[in-house]
Amino acid sequence: MKIGFFGGTFDPPHSGHVRAASAFADQIRPDRLLIIPNYISPLKDKAVAPDEDRMRMCELAFSSVPGAEISDREIKAKGTSYTYRTVAALEREFRGAEIWMLLGSDSFMSLERWARWRALLCHCYIAVAMRGNEKPPLFTEKVRTYEMHYGARISLLHNEPVEVSSTEIRGHRSGLVPQAVAEYIREKGLYE
Repeated sequence: MKIGFFGGTFDPPHSGHVRAASAFADQIRPDRLLIIPNYISPLKDKAVAPDEDRMRMCELAFSSVPGAEISDREIKAKGTSYTYRTVAALEREFRGAEIWMLLGSDSFMSLERWARWRALLCHCYIAVAMRGNEKPPLFTEKVRTYEMHYGARISLLHNEPVEVSSTEIRGHRSGLVPQAVAEYIREKGLYE
């Protein structure tokens, strides 16, 4: 059994997130794909939009991704959302399953800043969605190092990259969020 998860602040979820999740669902074919908005990211400021709005935007954004389920496990847990804790919980819940973590290439490149990052390399498979701004020699060297020195199991997804961040969307209201999310943001007056 394959259990995939995609964590993030999703403030708001944008088209890059959706394309990454779609590529993951298509190429890795997990039995379940959990989209997990975090409560507080250890590497970012607290989310701008309230938790319930981020959950709803995720429901709207990822509705087109086969098998995607929105999980409130990190929001319910409160506190700082550490990925190694989520992986440990998934291993307990889905004993014997392959745990797959979906990351954008930017997150993959900063993995060494994460708490217990070496444990993540050992305890889960990693699928990396490209953002289109990677520096090939550095990126390739990092993949090679993780595989050789830590036994990491890394798959690079073939996806159409979208170079965008949630911060840019909040600041400039670009058209890079799914239509239903854009309408929800307008209705709720988020990010004004």
